[in-house]
Amino acid sequence: MRILVVGAFCPYPIDSGGRRRLFAIFDGLRDFFEITMIFPVFEDSEIENVSALQKVWPNVLIVPFYGIKAPYEGNSMAAKIMRFFHVLNPHTPPWFLKKQYGMAALIKAMIETGEYDLIHVEFTQML
Repeated sequence: MRILVVGAFCPYPIDSGGRRRLFAIFDGLRDFFEITMIFPVFEDSEIENVSALQKVWPNVLIVPFYGIKAPYEGNSMAAKIMRFFHVLNPHTPPWFLKKQYGMAALIKAMIETGEYDLIHVEFTQML
């Protein structure tokens, strides 16, 4: 069975509850299923995390999407709203604040190959 996992972030390093959950689920499944994992990468510092994950999970196809950071600066109403959401929850992921159409196109293309038996999406807002 081939599984496509659409995550909101890289599950490595395991330094938060969300990462721990995502890592634990697919660490257990990767030995029994063919897993492809796609997630956005917004910070340069996360690139090292992607490389480390690929070493830990050599049998998982990791497809990072290098996205565009959401703009927090400026006096526009959109920037103010984004800062407001970020203050309420500093862990608000950038994909929630700015749609990543490139990632959506990549996901669509991967789905249209017909190679996946199951698609797991971490947050419905990502669709």
